[in-house]
Amino acid sequence: MATGSGVEDTMLELARVMSRSSVRRRIHGSLADELSPTDTWLLTHLSEVGPMAMTELAQWQGVDRSTMTAQTQHLEKRGYLVREPSQRDHRVIMVGLSAMGERIAQVLRAAGRSAFGRAMGDWSPQEREMLDRLLSRLLAGLERSAQGDPG
Repeated sequence: MATGSGVEDTMLELARVMSRSSVRRRIHGSLADELSPTDTWLLTHLSEVGPMAMTELAQWQGVDRSTMTAQTQHLEKRGYLVREPSQRDHRVIMVGLSAMGERIAQVLRAAGRSAFGRAMGDWSPQEREMLDRLLSRLLAGLERSAQGDPG
């Protein structure tokens, strides 16, 4: 078996299961039906890091700036995001959460914590920490690889 093929198969299966609407509803509650996976990533990320320049947000998502603009416009129209010129450079557009967007992000996080807590209810704290550490390491390796760094 080639290195990583078991991990690849498991990650593909995880991605498949995570994309199911029934699983998304368990993880994100009733918001799963009105928010796309991209919407949830954007809201929760901005909740963690605060406002970001549109170009930085596009780079984080791995998309073109025009794609990011389209992805954020509908969230802005719904009142979840605000766009403002940067205080440092008025040519730069900063995207952040509105008060409603922050509430939605907190609801998403609480529902996710609850769902994963139930799924891993019989796991020891050490097993949870190990999974977190290994997945973080895998994610970092995938990010480096996507940027062309063999790591």
